[in-house]
Amino acid sequence: MPSHPRHPVPEPPTQTAYLPGNLIDLIVIPDHLLSAALTGSLTLGDIANLAIALDDVTTCLRWLLNNPTNHHARTLRAEFAIFEFKPSTQSDSPRENT
Repeated sequence: MPSHPRHPVPEPPTQTAYLPGNLIDLIVIPDHLLSAALTGSLTLGDIANLAIALDDVTTCLRWLLNNPTNHHARTLRAEFAIFEFKPSTQSDSPRENT
C-alpha cells in the first residue's frame, strides 16, 4: 500500500510478532501465579512476567483498534478470528445438493 509522505502507513508494533505466545501466556501465567502463591514461592519475577505479557497484548490490541484499515491489522485479525466470525467467502459456504 503506497503511503503519503504526510500520512505514512503505520507499521505494527514489534509485539505483534509475539502475540500468539503472549496470548498463551495470559492463560498459563495466572495459573502459575496462583500455584506459586499457594506454595509461598511467588516471586516478583513471576508477577513481572504477567505484567509484560499484559502490556504486550494491550499494545497489539490498541494498535489493531487504532488502525482498522491497515493491511497488517486486517491480516492479523484474520489470523486470530474464530472460524464462526471470519468473513465468509464463496469457497467457505457449503454447496447445496440439487
